[in-house]
Amino acid sequence: MKNVFLLTLILLAGQLFSQPVSAVASSAINNLCPSDECYCLGGRFAEMELYYFGDNNVNITVYADLQLTQPIVSFAGVNNGELLSISGAGLPGDVLSSVIYLHTTDAGGVGCSTRIYSQCPTNGWPGSAEDLRVLGKTYGPFTVFAHTYAHNNYRCSVSGSAQAWMVGGNLVEAGANTLGTRNGEPLVFITSDAPRGVISADGNFGLGTQTPGARLHVAGNGIVRNNLNVGDNLNVGDALEVDGMARIAGFTHIDNDALISGNTQVSGNLEVNSGAFIEGFTEINDNARVNGNTEVRGELLLGPAQEARLAQTGLDLLIESQSGNVNIEADNELMMTVSNTQVEVKKRLIVTGADLAERFTVSDGSEQARPGYVMAIDAENPGALMVSRKAYNRAVAGIVSGAGGVNTAMLLGQAGTLADGDVAVAITGRVYCYADASGGAIEPGDLLTTSNLPGHVMKALDYDLARGAVIGKAMTPLAQGQGLVLVLITLQ
Repeated sequence: MKNVFLLTLILLAGQLFSQPVSAVASSAINNLCPSDECYCLGGRFAEMELYYFGDNNVNITVYADLQLTQPIVSFAGVNNGELLSISGAGLPGDVLSSVIYLHTTDAGGVGCSTRIYSQCPTNGWPGSAEDLRVLGKTYGPFTVFAHTYAHNNYRCSVSGSAQAWMVGGNLVEAGANTLGTRNGEPLVFITSDAPRGVISADGNFGLGTQTPGARLHVAGNGIVRNNLNVGDNLNVGDALEVDGMARIAGFTHIDNDALISGNTQVSGNLEVNSGAFIEGFTEINDNARVNGNTEVRGELLLGPAQEARLAQTGLDLLIESQSGNVNIEADNELMMTVSNTQVEVKKRLIVTGADLAERFTVSDGSEQARPGYVMAIDAENPGALMVSRKAYNRAVAGIVSGAGGVNTAMLLGQAGTLADGDVAVAITGRVYCYADASGGAIEPGDLLTTSNLPGHVMKALDYDLARGAVIGKAMTPLAQGQGLVLVLITLQ
């Protein structure tokens, strides 16, 4: 009975081990997960592919030994970013040695060697399996991009291997170039063990904040060395500096200064809680509020159709409304309305100066019309004035403004007509005028008329002759001689 049982075991064992090896191997390989296709234990590489990242125009020779006596292949004039293919063809077994040495020599002849394992991991000693997993790792100026196993001729690249992102950088292929989370959690960036930035689960990017409220949310200073293009809202918790153009499709909120060296286009509201400095063209399609100083070196366009424009033309400031009036408000009250036909002042208008003057042409030369001279109508030159040179002149018209430090308050005139000129002559208000007291002392309240002394007034003593020749009333005295008298112009 015992012999029968033993014979049965022998027959079963013979049937088991008589199966073809390929069938067993095929079954094992078909049961491997795709991520394990690059698994190998102890075998050699038939080929390795390495990226070189370093100085340009270097020579690289690959050796099979530390003494650099067994060259495998050489590469001349290698530049940064080149892919090098190292094959074991022609070597014993057509495989690379377990370790290869890449000797790099620069243009000056200075060289050094980099050691890289060129075989599958082995469990021969603790930690060796991890040491020999070279795929995707960087050694000096070289990063292992792919290798081909000699035992099954299977090429393994970084896209077919589970690898961690490395401090020195990574080589990736399409389909294996992602970094982030896959389970609805935010991706947090830290330095010094403190969070500095985040990409939220819904795709918002935050810098200086862990709760971004927009596609780009910066809680701190923002400096952009080129153009800034934001397709949605922009929220900056501190200052924003852009060296190029800024284009923002939504609402813009900046808690500190805004410094933009190029054009600025904001499709929504613009709110800056400190100063704004913009060197180029500025377009804002909605409200704009700046709580500090605003400096715009180019044009400022307002409104959805850009119908309002604020610009500097030469040394002048241009405020233009192409479709309506320009309204000026203070404390939410309308103060002034400017249309294409008139300027309407809604409140009291206070102007520095003391007289209302008009621009006149002076027929005897504007250099003769000194500030403070009394002027008369020139009958031979329509629309022009001349210095008055006779007493009781009924052609008296006004006094040249600007004498005694009293300036013109308002100046009237129309260019291109007779109602124009280059001399401001006061026709009402208070103005200093040259006076002659040789015919009688002048007291405040006296009627003043022209005198025989060119450009001077005198006290009116003959009221019949003075009818129609009075320029105004004296407001300051002149006891004798000639001097300036403040005159309240009241042409009579």
